[in-house]
Amino acid sequence: MGGMIAQELALLDLRRVRSLTLVSTSRDRYKASGRSLGLMVRKTFSLTVPAKANSMVDTLFPQEYLAKTRIAETGESVRGAIARMYELQLKRWPEPGLSGVMGQTAAVQTHFVSDERLQDMNEAGFPILIVSAMLDDVIPPDESIVLREHLNGDHVHTLFFDIGGHGAICQYADEIAEEVIETMRRASPPL
Repeated sequence: MGGMIAQELALLDLRRVRSLTLVSTSRDRYKASGRSLGLMVRKTFSLTVPAKANSMVDTLFPQEYLAKTRIAETGESVRGAIARMYELQLKRWPEPGLSGVMGQTAAVQTHFVSDERLQDMNEAGFPILIVSAMLDDVIPPDESIVLREHLNGDHVHTLFFDIGGHGAICQYADEIAEEVIETMRRASPPL
């Protein structure tokens, strides 16, 4: 939801925006894949922390990545390391209840930025970075392509990953960080 919130905040006063990065997001209501919805339901109703963590991993990362990738230093599978990280998070922070999940779903499904508002954002001319992953089951990559069609020009850069899921920010942390820094460097100084 961060990209959706970022769009809304930017549109409140485009003169104050220096740069904008949109990662795996949408301009409006979108259709998540059936696989993604099933995994989210499975996570919500899983009874154990490991089961919830594994559902989260399956939701955010493509099998092509999880099955083949190992951590060089330890030999551990990336799947195991990520699942362990989510288990720690689930133990430390309270998980949203069903009403929280329903509220987030409602917010995502009612979010809408019109063509005119996207045009205003584009015409503001500040640097924009659009990041997407082609195997994202949560927010289909077509959504980022639609954003790119409306946000265009030399001030807009894109970063698309062929073997990435909704968790691409973890999969490709270094590449994305470099582009975010470059996007901020392209920004003009505050007025």
